[in-house]
Amino acid sequence: MKNNKKIVLLLTMLSVVTFAITSYAISNQEDKNEIPIEVRAAAEEGLKKLAIIVSNDLEKFEFSENDLDGIKLQKGYEVYFIDKDKFEKEEKLEKMLFKSNMWEFVVECNGSPKTFLTVGLEDGEYKMLHFGGDSKEFQQKTNEYIVTNRQKLINIRGKYFVLNEGVNSHVLPCFEENVSWLINENSGRKLSYTSDEFVKILKENVKKNKEEEMKYGD
Repeated sequence: MKNNKKIVLLLTMLSVVTFAITSYAISNQEDKNEIPIEVRAAAEEGLKKLAIIVSNDLEKFEFSENDLDGIKLQKGYEVYFIDKDKFEKEEKLEKMLFKSNMWEFVVECNGSPKTFLTVGLEDGEYKMLHFGGDSKEFQQKTNEYIVTNRQKLINIRGKYFVLNEGVNSHVLPCFEENVSWLINENSGRKLSYTSDEFVKILKENVKKNKEEEMKYGD
């Protein structure tokens, strides 16, 4: 009887250990899917360089000494572009995208979004490529939208849109000027668009621009 109890106890302990190891592995895998270790390391190193550069001319970069005391990285987004050939052939946004090997990070100062830090491949290594811009509106808009799945940051002619992947994937314009650029008389102003709506509007805009070029010349 005692041996049976020992076996049950041993099996229970093994189950707990196995569950813990599996959970840890899954958690780590999810983290890696979010931001690769080498990208995160490059962003952290880039943040140190950013702080040094900014500290030499606070006024130029519109920072204060207090900003540098509470500076840190916020969420990072992998940047994607739309493949021209696939854009003409495909109807689903996800199938049109390709990776740029760049990541955009929000830099936070004392709890408030301040600027962007861009990490990308240079000579085979991830490094900070540049920093700048105001990330306040970007953070505000992305926070308004409930994230349930993986996000991809899409760069379309220098304008950013966030794709929230899933069964009912949606696209979120990150800046007000991007909304104005996207909207036409038929689409209406929304916080976000389904992927199908977004693709339809994009293709309508491209068609319209081509017609304008043919009419007035490029």
